[in-house]
Amino acid sequence: MKKFKLFLTMLLLFLFTVGAFGYQSNKQSGSIVQINPQLIIGHYTWTNPDYIQTIDTCTPEKISIDDNKSIDSFPFVFEDYVVWEEGGYIYLWEKGNATVKTTIPAYSYIYDLNDNKILYKHNYKYYLYDIISKTSSQLNISTPYAYYPSYDNNELAYIDDNNTYFMSGLTTVKINGFNNYNEYSIPSLHNGKIAWAEYADNGYFQIFYWNGNTITQITMTNYDNYYPDVYNGKITWYGYKDGIYQIFYWDGSTINQITNTDYGNYYPKLYNGKIVWYGKKNGHFQIFYWNGNEIKQLTNNNHNSKHPDIYNGRIVWLDGCNSWHCNNVYTCVAETPLKPSVLYNSVSNKTSTSVKLNGSINPNGESTEYRFEYGTTTSYASHTSWTSAGSGTTSIAVNATINNLTPDTTYHYRLVAKNSNGQTNGS
Repeated sequence: MKKFKLFLTMLLLFLFTVGAFGYQSNKQSGSIVQINPQLIIGHYTWTNPDYIQTIDTCTPEKISIDDNKSIDSFPFVFEDYVVWEEGGYIYLWEKGNATVKTTIPAYSYIYDLNDNKILYKHNYKYYLYDIISKTSSQLNISTPYAYYPSYDNNELAYIDDNNTYFMSGLTTVKINGFNNYNEYSIPSLHNGKIAWAEYADNGYFQIFYWNGNTITQITMTNYDNYYPDVYNGKITWYGYKDGIYQIFYWDGSTINQITNTDYGNYYPKLYNGKIVWYGKKNGHFQIFYWNGNEIKQLTNNNHNSKHPDIYNGRIVWLDGCNSWHCNNVYTCVAETPLKPSVLYNSVSNKTSTSVKLNGSINPNGESTEYRFEYGTTTSYASHTSWTSAGSGTTSIAVNATINNLTPDTTYHYRLVAKNSNGQTNGS
């Protein structure tokens, strides 16, 4: 806590909060807008830093119900929720609570989990199941066919036989420029941006990225690249380089080769610059995690573990897998999720009745809000309104001008930042 007289001191307290999401199903048919975005061929720097790899197993928790039932879908994680399909039913796990069977109809198939909503398919129709209200709403998709949908923040991406579509509200955008329908064209969606793999002119599958305006071909390799995952404008995928599947990561400007192993690595998932995947090491599939600096092997089993997903520090995967199915779902926290950081605070532009409060905060990859609090005591009776600081991973400068202060008075002040992981108070 800081203070100063007359020209006031304000305490910088930084808060971070996850933005609320909402979805309303369409009650009428939406319009389809066809666009022909400019195609840009990306020429990006490649790096292969040969990351240190260590065995650093986390403490897994089994959350599936029955060892004898087949797990027939990938597990998905959002915040502290995990969903999967087991024995024909959709199950939900929430941290601190027992696993429960949802009211989603039997023999439905899960496609995504986001914004506390489960995207699933039943009888050839798509629905969103709200985890909080325990109700489903049907999605009114404007095209006759829709495959492999991805859901994020009230928006949908999917493909039909020849094209990819982006659906927001009642408007569906047909993104022209896709060559062929195939299984590798499964789109990944985040914040209105889409990544996919497409059979390119050079005869190999390449990674493409639509930022809402233009299409960028991220890769131009003499080998195939598959199943990208996009988050905050960054992309991960796996590619068949030199006869072995390796994990790659595009940070917006540079393509990084994350793995350089003599065994295959598959199906990476991305969250705020951190990646999970599975690789076949020493004859069995194991779960691996890259935290931006090093690779950690999270499992070390004499059986197969596959298809991980990640949200914040929580990872979920399938275990006991053979060539046909898996038997269990496990979850663990690979790294403790970070609260926002408050790096410094100061005052400037002081007058007898006003002051400018300054600070610097790092959202640490989570959607963040902040405000300045101040008052004549450390109860901080006054404050500015909550303001978004985004969800980046680097520090940003913030400030606010406070007026109508009482001359010759000592004020206390702080910057407050909060997110779903907790609150940080400036000092």
